[in-house]
Amino acid sequence: MGRLTLLCWNFEADGGADSNKRKEANRLLASLDPDLLFRQEMWGADAKGKGVMESMEEDLALRGWLGPSSHTAVFASRSLFSPVCGWTDRDEETIWKMPPTVRGLRFRPAGPGAVPLVCASYHHNYASATQRHAEAEWATTVADKTWTTPTGMDVNLPALLGGDHNSYPVPGADGGPPAAGPGRDPRPATPGPSLLYRSRRDQADVHLPGRDPAHREAGRRGTPHHLSREQRALVPLIAQEMTAAQMATALKPEVGIIRRNGRKLLMNLRARNRAHAITRAWQYQILTAGQVIEWLR
Repeated sequence: MGRLTLLCWNFEADGGADSNKRKEANRLLASLDPDLLFRQEMWGADAKGKGVMESMEEDLALRGWLGPSSHTAVFASRSLFSPVCGWTDRDEETIWKMPPTVRGLRFRPAGPGAVPLVCASYHHNYASATQRHAEAEWATTVADKTWTTPTGMDVNLPALLGGDHNSYPVPGADGGPPAAGPGRDPRPATPGPSLLYRSRRDQADVHLPGRDPAHREAGRRGTPHHLSREQRALVPLIAQEMTAAQMATALKPEVGIIRRNGRKLLMNLRARNRAHAITRAWQYQILTAGQVIEWLR
C-alpha cells in the first residue's frame, strides 16, 4: 500500500452526555477512513461495561484501546495492525493529569517478524505550564521502548505519538500572540488569561508561546518537520513569489510534479494558500531569517 491515514482529535468531552453528537463525530471520523486514530477526552467511554467504547469501535470499524481513567485512546485498523504489547501508566503511578494510552502494534504487511510500532495518544494539562513540562519530559520515554528480536537482539522501537499539547502550537498561530520576525520584538504581547497558562516563562520572566521544548530536545518532531526534500525545495521559491513554471525551470522537474509537490506542501503545513504556507514555514523555522537576508543582498 502507498499511504496510511493518521488522525488525531480531541473531541470536547467526547460529546458529553449527548450520544447523538458522539455518533455524528464517529461518522465524521469514519468518513476519513483512518488507519490509526489518536483520541483525547474519552471521558465516559468506559461506561456500561465499556459499552460506549465498543460502540465507537463498531462505528469506526477500528479496534480500540482505552487508557487509564478514559482520558485517551488509540484506534487502529484490524487489517493493517495487530496488537503486540502495551504499557500502562496508572494515575497514581505517574505525574500525568490525564494519562496516555500506549500500545505496541505490528504493521501486518511488514510480516510477522517486524518489530512493533509504539503508538501513543496523550493529552497535556491545560492549566499549568509547569505540569505540561513534566508531562512532556515523561512523554519522551515513549521513544525509549525496546524489543528483543527472535535472534536475541535488543532494538529500540520506532514511536508515533499524537496528542493535544494544550498550548499555542507555534508563535504566531491563529488566536495566539504574534510570531517573531526580522526587526520585530520576539516577545509576545502582555499575556491575557489563556496566554498565562498556555505559555511558558523564560529566565527573564517573559511569556513564550509554543509547545514545550522537551519533545524537540528529545528529537521528537511534528509533521511539518518531516517534509520531503522536494517539498522543502519549494519553500524559498514560493517565498520569492515564483510561478510553477519558474520553479520547474529552477528545479528541473515537470510543472505537473511541481504543482503536485506544492499541494502536498500546503497539506503538510496545514496551510490555506501559498502566503499562509510561508507564514507556517516561518513559524516552524523551515524558512529562516538568514535565507531572507541572503535573498535581499
